[in-house]
Order: sequence, then structure tokens, then C-alpha cells
Amino acid sequence: MLQRWPALFVENQVYQEFNRVVGKNLKQEFYDSLDRHCPALVDVMKSKRGLKRQLLDALLRQAQTSDIADIRCLVLRGLAVLLDDDPSEFFKDCFLCPPTSCVCIAAPPPAEEIKESREGGGIKYHV
Repeated sequence: MLQRWPALFVENQVYQEFNRVVGKNLKQEFYDSLDRHCPALVDVMKSKRGLKRQLLDALLRQAQTSDIADIRCLVLRGLAVLLDDDPSEFFKDCFLCPPTSCVCIAAPPPAEEIKESREGGGIKYHV
């Protein structure tokens, strides 16, 4: 798939193709929808009981601020628990990051600040 459609593996190209096909800004649409659904998802997380609640409580304690980036991160990380999935395997993306890093970002760096290097058979992006 990488050889046939290499642009699908470049974040900026995915945004441009989505905009071309749908006529909307993918990143803005995602964040707008996430912000709209965050309060309800946090309420769902707080309503859970048992083992799920214990796992979600750890996440809830980490996000004790009302900062939108923290709330987004909480909700995205809590999705794996809510869906009974392994949090370490739930998020897959084109970036190679340490398993402890948060996949949530308030605003990604501009594309011109991201540099590409090939390591270990994959592509690594770094700022």
C-alpha cells in the first residue's frame, strides 16, 4: 500500500486529500467534533464501575485541569478502556514514539518543522 499510495502516509497529504474530496478541513473537523463530545464522554467515564472505573480513575486524576488539550487527551486515552481494548495497542499512527508518550496534542507543529528520517525499516518523524 505504501508503494501504491505513498501520500497516504504523509500527514499533510492526508489533510489535503480529505479537503479535496470532502471540502472540509479534517483536523478542524476532528477537533470540533471531539470538543463537542468531550463532556458527554467524560460523564460516561465517570459513570463506569469496577475495573474499568479503576483504570479510568487513573486517567481522570491525571487531567485535573479544564485545559482543552488535557480534556482531549483524557477522552482519547479513555476510549481504549471504554471499548475494552488494550491501551498500548489501541493507538497506531505513522509516528514512532515511546509507548509512554501521549498521542494527544493540542496543536501539531507546522509541516515545515517536521523532518523525516528512515530508521529500522520505518519512517520516523521528528520536530
